[in-house]
Amino acid sequence: MRIYIATPYEAILRNGYTTLRVKSEATLGISRARALFSSSCELFSPVLEWGSRHKDMPRVEVMKLCFKALDSCDLLFIPTLLHTTDSKGIYDEWVRAKANGKMILFESAKVASLFESKLVCDEL
Repeated sequence: MRIYIATPYEAILRNGYTTLRVKSEATLGISRARALFSSSCELFSPVLEWGSRHKDMPRVEVMKLCFKALDSCDLLFIPTLLHTTDSKGIYDEWVRAKANGKMILFESAKVASLFESKLVCDEL
């Protein structure tokens, strides 16, 4: 099983942190996934896989790459990290996964509830 680990990037930078903190949070997300899933699962983190290679690309282009990677995974895992709840990228990944019937696991029921509430507001 291939698991997409959604971790904040732009939301962390926007709040004054460095790319070092972004990578640290992504590493923490991977660690939490390792604790939950079988060692036979392949864990994929776009933040750790690509680093800041695409930092100068327009957001829409980066998200296309993320969506393509997400589509190739079996499950979306959303760990509770610094600025997870205000990450537009994670929210967009979740909306796509949900629309495509992808399995989704939130580390926190509270974060799942916040995303569901936001979706209802967005649809109004």
